[in-house]
Amino acid sequence: MVYCGKKNIIKTKKLKEMCLTSWYFPDMIGVCAAASELGIKAIDVQHGKQGKYQAMYSGWTKIPESGYALMPDNFWCWGQPSCDHILSSSPNRKKHIPFIGGYPWIGYYKKNLIPVDSKIIDSEIRVLVTMQPPQGENTERIPDFIVDFLLSNQIENINFTFRLHPNDVKGKSYCVNRLSLIDPDIYNIDSGKSNLYDAFMTSTHHITAYSSCCYEAQVFEVPTLLYGSESKEIYSEDINNKMFDWTMGDVLDLDCWLQGKSALSAIKYINFNNDN
Repeated sequence: MVYCGKKNIIKTKKLKEMCLTSWYFPDMIGVCAAASELGIKAIDVQHGKQGKYQAMYSGWTKIPESGYALMPDNFWCWGQPSCDHILSSSPNRKKHIPFIGGYPWIGYYKKNLIPVDSKIIDSEIRVLVTMQPPQGENTERIPDFIVDFLLSNQIENINFTFRLHPNDVKGKSYCVNRLSLIDPDIYNIDSGKSNLYDAFMTSTHHITAYSSCCYEAQVFEVPTLLYGSESKEIYSEDINNKMFDWTMGDVLDLDCWLQGKSALSAIKYINFNNDN
């Protein structure tokens, strides 16, 4: 892997820095090692919340002064919380330093890529559900309380979009089976391959178990409802600060939330530049 990385990097002359994402996958580790041997700085760009329980970023207590060749030199973070989590266990590290790079892609999208027909002009409630493959306590991509809510037909003029995680190859068939008793006119299944921000532009509400899409939704002023004990632990500070709403998984909570209760806050987790 290191040899392949060096072979490809050498083709690009005068390379001084390189950006990558998800550094802990085998191919990216090989690239980091190759970059280290060639004296090229490797920067891991944040792709989601780097929380205090993300073991590949946080909890590192013994980092040698010279660092590790298999790790990136720096971590580009969206905002201060991720930097704090990474540094919490080894604040005096000399290598693998996080910094706030922001998320200029959002500013660029808002300035150049917003679809012409994205403005919501009707009164329909449009709920975007960003799903994750089953893991931990999150055994169902679509939790029972959402299915029960849809079966109850409690609110008229509503539509749900269930967005698959991009890496979830079994999600589509799961959703078809899980929603087999639901009126097909009130929901859609999104493969997860489309632009997430296009979906936020046409959504009025966002629900997720623990996806860090909640921070991006906030930038688009779309309120998020988190659910389950895992999200309560992961996002406890943000929930307490009223940045996001939370439910253990109750139909009544969902009904009340959709009919007027939201969690918009002036606190911004993502620091981005609108001029980019």
